[in-house]
Amino acid sequence: MPWNYDQGFRRILFQSFAMGRRCCRNAVLLTTDSKCPFFLPKSCTLIPLITDLAVYRMPEVYQRSRVFLWRLQYCYVRRRADFFLAISEFTRKEMVELWHLPPEKIHIVPCTCSPALARETT
Repeated sequence: MPWNYDQGFRRILFQSFAMGRRCCRNAVLLTTDSKCPFFLPKSCTLIPLITDLAVYRMPEVYQRSRVFLWRLQYCYVRRRADFFLAISEFTRKEMVELWHLPPEKIHIVPCTCSPALARETT
């Protein structure tokens, strides 16, 4: 069955309001960007992996409802997480500048493999 608006809306409601209580007790939740339940148990360790902050830099390219929801979720993520992962030094600098996070709370995890794992070409 193809994706439709109703399925997406139900998924967003579940992910935002029910998933944390149902699935995240005594767990580690690695989440991308703002995609995080609003109500996480205290026993859950939240590790957000931030790919970009375009919703702050270019909000005009998104639907207003998404900008509102993502920024609201980002507020929760910033308060809830003990540390953050960023995909690049650029994203880390944006997190420091826009969110005023201490740089030592942000660890960079590049989206690439080690050069040692690359195949040799002949």
